[in-house]
Amino acid sequence: MQVLLVEDKQLVADYVIRTLKEDLDVDGIHQIETFEDLKALEDKLRDYQFAIVDTGLYDRSSLEVIRFLTGEEVGPQVIALADLSDPTIVSETFKYRVLSYVSNDHDLEGFEKTIKKTFQGDMQYTRKTRKEMKKWVDRNISLVSSIEISKREREILRMICDEKTSTEIAEELYISEHTVLTHRKNLLKKVGAKNTVGLVKYAVAHKLVSI
Repeated sequence: MQVLLVEDKQLVADYVIRTLKEDLDVDGIHQIETFEDLKALEDKLRDYQFAIVDTGLYDRSSLEVIRFLTGEEVGPQVIALADLSDPTIVSETFKYRVLSYVSNDHDLEGFEKTIKKTFQGDMQYTRKTRKEMKKWVDRNISLVSSIEISKREREILRMICDEKTSTEIAEELYISEHTVLTHRKNLLKKVGAKNTVGLVKYAVAHKLVSI
């Protein structure tokens, strides 16, 4: 069996690869990190039976990867490694033919069970994983959607996504750099992000910016 792993966090990738090789006897695993890597493999996608895709890729290309893979007539079936830090991104994956879901907070036993049953073609179980993931999203997405962001914060968020520095933002908006940093700090707290990457992921998921 050949498995394609789309994962840019090496610690996670090492865990998945070790589990697939040692516990699930998968003999061929190829890891890529970006959508560009995937496009370079387009002619070889028929060689893979399954693709495990992290929905929390740092470059925000997870949906592009899933859309591309599920749109191929001949290619791997997609298993989503659902990043539970952002239910909005996970909810978008329901639009595509994702075969099964495994959350990134699964313990080893749960992860192995989901992957093994999916590999074995247990459609009843894969339907169960999709149903459970949808229930989780429905419970949590309202919390994200209810976050109130001011007009000024939205403006600064868009400029952050345009890779502008705090100094550049301050100059364009005629405010102090200290004020920009305060808005950024408030945004991080409101959306539950740890860094700028988290802010960008939130903005993309909520269509505050286009990519």
